[in-house]
Amino acid sequence: MYARLMTDMEDYQSRGINPKCVEDWENSRRSPCAKDCWESWDFDATLDDGAVLSLRVATKDGASIHSSKDAPVIRLSLVRGDGTLMQASRSFAAADCTWDEQELDIHCDDCELSGTLRGIHLVANALEVQGASAPAQAEEAEAESAETAETSKIAAESTTISLNLDFTALTRPVRPATGILDMGHDGKHMLGWVCPMPLARVEGTVVIGGESHAIAGTSRHSHAWGTVTPSRAINDWFVVSQDFGERMVMLLDATSSLRSGFIRFPMIFVMNKRGNLMYSNTLDSACTAETDDWYDDLETGAAFPCAVAYSFDTPDGVSLRYELHGEGPLSAPEVHPCGSGAWGLTKFSCTDARFRAAGTLSITSPDASGVASETQGAGDDDDSYDGADLHLRTALWTGETCFACGLVGKTFNVEHSPQIATEYVFEN
Repeated sequence: MYARLMTDMEDYQSRGINPKCVEDWENSRRSPCAKDCWESWDFDATLDDGAVLSLRVATKDGASIHSSKDAPVIRLSLVRGDGTLMQASRSFAAADCTWDEQELDIHCDDCELSGTLRGIHLVANALEVQGASAPAQAEEAEAESAETAETSKIAAESTTISLNLDFTALTRPVRPATGILDMGHDGKHMLGWVCPMPLARVEGTVVIGGESHAIAGTSRHSHAWGTVTPSRAINDWFVVSQDFGERMVMLLDATSSLRSGFIRFPMIFVMNKRGNLMYSNTLDSACTAETDDWYDDLETGAAFPCAVAYSFDTPDGVSLRYELHGEGPLSAPEVHPCGSGAWGLTKFSCTDARFRAAGTLSITSPDASGVASETQGAGDDDDSYDGADLHLRTALWTGETCFACGLVGKTFNVEHSPQIATEYVFEN
């Protein structure tokens, strides 16, 4: 059993990674075109009109991960403000795609993804809608005739979606140490993750069935890659970002598979309103995670956490707690194949879901640190006792967000001890 976050200086040097900052080339293609190798660029946005958009550009679709050749795909999930779900995708021939390895510059036929850590331009044309579902309604909606339902289905299947979007970073990029999990002893079987844009402003147009809509909102952009099938390396993952105005939080919690001992890697980053990193967890931090409520999906048999809380205690006396209370998923959980076996039968799969949630961030620190001094305090300035617990200040922020989670194993593993390793602590 083996899994570790690569944090040694030789890990940085052997891969040309700058330990002090994320560089533009880290958002370019980093996986080879080979068996079990894959890569994706993900964009999740909450739009000003209440819609939620999720888009992925990938070197392979899930069923082709075991192939030695690329099978590029762009996938879109759009939950509109009224609850209507639209899903669309477009596959490409590998010969029609180019991937730069020095900068983010991807071209798939007439689609494009290019830019820097400060701004990204995305064009995705003619994505074919696979299905559209209306929002849940009262009992009278269930009386819709079969003929009307079939007409709606045909209309959805004949619709295409095109996007022309610009993403402008509002914070600096983050990654945990090198951003690479070594899932073997030789450093060849790896999973990589970096978040070039923990928080960004997205603006542009979406064209649905020939009708153009201007959109704007806030988004997160993350970039993941690997040289091992995710379903063989990861048991579960959880990701969320939230903007509180004064503070912004980015959290990724990944657990390795059974074969590597269910080792947990909870990674949290806190940034101030200028986009500068204030805190990330380190080897010296103590992390605990609690799961209070679950969503059991009868269709897939998967159980997802709805209410979770993460607590981090640092050596200098600062306590950070981030709580999320979600409701039902934005849309039905999806099962994605992760490679196919003989005769095309799926051997491995990942089930994922996205939830709206109420988030609360609290940071408690001694008076001297000044970390929580900007907001309302929870303490008694007039108390004359010298106990350390009487000289703390707590800053508290609340708001709405969305989180996503994925499950490869039978359930989320919440009992194991975390392994934590990132490098920056309260750098302004």
